[in-house]
Amino acid sequence: MSMKKAEILATAKANVLANVIDTLNAMGAERYGSEYNLAIPTMVDGIEVWVKVDLTAANYADTKVSKAFDPFVKRDEYDTEMAIKAKEKAEKDRIRAEKKAVKA
Repeated sequence: MSMKKAEILATAKANVLANVIDTLNAMGAERYGSEYNLAIPTMVDGIEVWVKVDLTAANYADTKVSKAFDPFVKRDEYDTEMAIKAKEKAEKDRIRAEKKAVKA
């Protein structure tokens, strides 16, 4: 008998958690929701900051409404978006500098 989708996703999360839980505990992780919702304290400039780590299993197969999760596609989309934003910022900075030079 094959596993249902929910069972596959739950098992995937449990497998990953089992591999990283010792490291998370050593870092002082605290559960704040389910066993897959952890927060890790860290100090930044004398301030305690909590970093949340939430394990969510991604869709592994295409459905009628969405494609299967592909981290490489998501990374490429993110990198493209950041490159576009950097170009836009550079153009705004150039225009701002030109206006400032005209005023001077």
